[in-house]
Amino acid sequence: MTGTAAKRVLPAESFAAFALDITPVGFRPQLNRQQVEELILADRFRNDRDSVWEAYFVEQIVEFVVHGRRPTGVITQEDAQWLVSLFTDKPSPSVPSLLRGLVSEAENVPDCLIGYALACGAMRI
Repeated sequence: MTGTAAKRVLPAESFAAFALDITPVGFRPQLNRQQVEELILADRFRNDRDSVWEAYFVEQIVEFVVHGRRPTGVITQEDAQWLVSLFTDKPSPSVPSLLRGLVSEAENVPDCLIGYALACGAMRI
């Protein structure tokens, strides 16, 4: 072999070109605490209800708190208190969805977060 196979160029739209591409498609870096705080602050000042924003807001924070922290699937007491401290007396319309997402995704949820979810009506169907 003279290396002709190595010189062959695959069409960009072919499956082989896609399969050999090792760059992560759609990869989004995980948030940190400061970015979560900024998301909650941005959500607090939204005037309209936007389902796309709400889905993004819930997904990002649930991913950070439930799946991105150790132990996975458990919301620690510290994280629960931190989250509750970020919410105001009058939570934004997105907060109940966030609380439902956290409670449904986590295997263990501290009482303070469940209590806040119940108090703001997040657990109503």
